[in-house]
This record gives sequence, C-alpha cells and structure tokens, in this order.
Amino acid sequence: MTTISFPVIQIEKTGKRLRNMRKENGIRVTALCEYMGGISEQAVYKWERGACLPTIDNLLALSHLYHVQMEDLLVYEEAEMASSCFISEYRGDISGTVSGYACTAA
Repeated sequence: MTTISFPVIQIEKTGKRLRNMRKENGIRVTALCEYMGGISEQAVYKWERGACLPTIDNLLALSHLYHVQMEDLLVYEEAEMASSCFISEYRGDISGTVSGYACTAA
C-alpha cells in the first residue's frame, strides 16, 4: 500500500480569487456575463461566493480574459490517500497491447 497525493480544489477560496481577479481588472459582473456569452449574473455570483465552480469552458474563457493560465484561477491543496496502484495490460482492437495504470483507493 502506498500513499499518493493529488490536488483538491478549495471552492470557496477559488471563488474569492475569481471575485478579486474580476475586480482587479475593473470588470463589472454584467460585462463579464456578456463576455461569457450571456450567462446569468447569478452564475457569476455563485462562483464568487464558492457555491459552485465554473465549467471548464468558462474557466478557459476567464483565463483568456484575465491573461492567466486556467490553473491560476484555482486555489487548491494537496491531499493524500492510501492507494494500491498496479500496472495492468489492456488489449485494444487495433493498437495491440497497451499498458496502463489501474488504481483502487483504500
């Protein structure tokens, strides 16, 4: 049994970061909604208070608007979990044998 670490998004802290980035760039919620293709103001406020996260498409649009990488929009920390990972082989119809990882959490 080994311990693996993986990132876990902190939703409320991410929301605060999104709000701060919007304000630092001088963008009103209404203008952001227009830029995002007409999403509702409620959606933006949900992101900013940490009730939910933007979709991948919306994260990409925000990253372009703010000129940052998508990962820079997110606040996350590393979590650890015990895991049994083993290499197993899978047979593909066309490509022959492909090796991959199969993991089970403990």
